Amino acid sequence: MPYQNLQETKIFYEEYGAGEPLIFIHGSLSTGNETFQKQIHYFESSFRCICPDLRCHGKSSGNSSQWDTKLLSEDIAEFMNKKSIISAHLIGHSMGGDVAMYCALNHPNRVSSVALISDGAAVNDRVTAYLERLRPDRIDHQRYAKLIDKLQNRYEEEWEDFIKRTIWNCSVYPVFSDEDLMRIAVPVLLIRGGQDEMVLDSEVDRLKQYLPDFQYHMIPNGNHFLHSQAENYCKVNQIIKAFLSTIHYIQNAKRNNN
Repeated sequence: MPYQNLQETKIFYEEYGAGEPLIFIHGSLSTGNETFQKQIHYFESSFRCICPDLRCHGKSSGNSSQWDTKLLSEDIAEFMNKKSIISAHLIGHSMGGDVAMYCALNHPNRVSSVALISDGAAVNDRVTAYLERLRPDRIDHQRYAKLIDKLQNRYEEEWEDFIKRTIWNCSVYPVFSDEDLMRIAVPVLLIRGGQDEMVLDSEVDRLKQYLPDFQYHMIPNGNHFLHSQAENYCKVNQIIKAFLSTIHYIQNAKRNNN
């Protein structure tokens, strides 16, 4: 199984296809392949699809209570260095979108574009309230038996620390000022489900107002995991494909004019 050693952690990743790199960044309590199977199978015929497990997630190493979104974004930048990836399109789900946005803000020359899935790039009470239900002293062990089993297999006695850290992280990060958003010059796409209560209209409006190059698509019957919903994942893939095609068209036009 492929691992990439970084300065402070060891990142597990899977890689498929060849061509321009797409890096898929998963969200909280998940892993790369678990999150993006439908996208990898679609894009691997045209792109180099790289799907890491973030630090402390899945098969990657790290202390279960010593990580945050900004640190995860620096891991992605270091991972790209180690893999000799000059620049990449970043596709992030939920918290993974926040990781991608920090990469675009702090490493602008390394990011070709950002595609956000179910992410408003802001802290909101609905996300925190959802995660609070998973706090170890409150979690419904019967309802979330599969999640608990997965976390116990991965973290053993530290699984409760990992849950607590996840809740803390999503209550603190991300923090993007208006000026930060205006500095993100790369194209940014947001795909949101109409049934997703964890992305707020006010967050979308703010991204529209301050991001210089922003596209927005809403899929009415989509939920927070619309990219894996049987009725919606094809739509998500097609929207991302069109987004990337537009970027390529503009880049080619600029080259021809020069």
